[in-house]
Amino acid sequence: MNQLRRWRLFTLKSMPVKIHMSLIVLALYVVIVTTVWFPIVVGFSGLNISEIALTPFIWSLLFALFLVISVFIHGLSHLVCAKLQRHKVHAMTLMMLGGVSQTDKVNRGPKAELKSAIIGPLISFASAGLFFVLRVNVESPSLQFAFFWIAYANLAIAAFNMLPVFPADGGRVLKAFLMGRKGKVKGTKSAVKLSHVFAALFGVIGVVDLNILLLLIALFIYGAARNELFGLWGRSVLRALKAKNLMTPTPTIPQDATLAGAVAIMRVSENLLLPVSGTPEIGVLIDSDSILKVPQRLWATTLVKDVAQYIPHPVSIEDNLEQAWRMVFTAPAKGVAVFQDQRVIGIVTSSKILSSIELSQLDTKPKPAHIGVKIAAYIAAQFAGWVKQIYFQKINPLFLVLLRRTEGTLPFVKR
Repeated sequence: MNQLRRWRLFTLKSMPVKIHMSLIVLALYVVIVTTVWFPIVVGFSGLNISEIALTPFIWSLLFALFLVISVFIHGLSHLVCAKLQRHKVHAMTLMMLGGVSQTDKVNRGPKAELKSAIIGPLISFASAGLFFVLRVNVESPSLQFAFFWIAYANLAIAAFNMLPVFPADGGRVLKAFLMGRKGKVKGTKSAVKLSHVFAALFGVIGVVDLNILLLLIALFIYGAARNELFGLWGRSVLRALKAKNLMTPTPTIPQDATLAGAVAIMRVSENLLLPVSGTPEIGVLIDSDSILKVPQRLWATTLVKDVAQYIPHPVSIEDNLEQAWRMVFTAPAKGVAVFQDQRVIGIVTSSKILSSIELSQLDTKPKPAHIGVKIAAYIAAQFAGWVKQIYFQKINPLFLVLLRRTEGTLPFVKR
């Protein structure tokens, strides 16, 4: 739910395409590994490094770009599938080794979930096969090198998404299967527990093997599983709440008013999000972030209607918020308009929804940690103690001996 961890890349037919922090970190990891271990990377492809054009750093940037494009193609397949199922897609987020589409359907059935999830790995496998075929049909060593690693990137994306963990497609397939047998709530909880076990397993292996990538994947899986559980909990809470329970009454601002007037109303009402009146549609909002994008010297001449944003699916004061909550978090204005008798009377913000969900969690008795998590934590603690013992008994004394022997021979070591 943290919107600070994703940024808009571009807009595809009025739909924002965002990049998640996890994919940025993975791309940086690819750049560093490719640059430092370039001879090994070339050798793994079966080519001679003397035949490869361009520098290692340029290749590292190209590989990071190839990775992002491959993730985009994977996510695009989910988007097309959602469109074919007649779901409205509000945004797409490119994450580590996969893409996620935000649709207007939060309660899809097991069959629909299965169809939407399985298309991603199939497209990635097909892309990998295509580039492997292209590799053996070109003569240029540089193109062979590029096609080889593009194919492996798509193969890695497909393989990861076959795992029964969130947010991979395999986790969604498992969730669809368990939902059909146990129901939505119990099925989702069982799938989340398995994701936690996999996260703990990857974390332990990453610590033992000193593998940074596995540690990143472990954190990614754990965070995605928690978000899935939070979403399940949030929908159950919001199902019992109506818009009037979380609505903040706010004054409206005419669409022909200036941004300076909007800022004045925001200061008086202490609201950073205002409904806009006089528009053909109900649900037009203006927020402080949109105003701040306009230079302050133009606030007196720029009209509200030139900056305001239409947020679809406004809710009635008597509607429950289960269907609207995802729109609240994906909308640029971080809120949705509440109307009564075709007149906007307030807004529901993402901060209000988060607060209500977190407060409801305080009323529940915390459950003990899963046995897999306990075992992983115990192993990690034992390993950390062993590393600490080895360091102080072996590595640190050896380092001090080497430091004494280099006194006077290195410029940064003084006698």
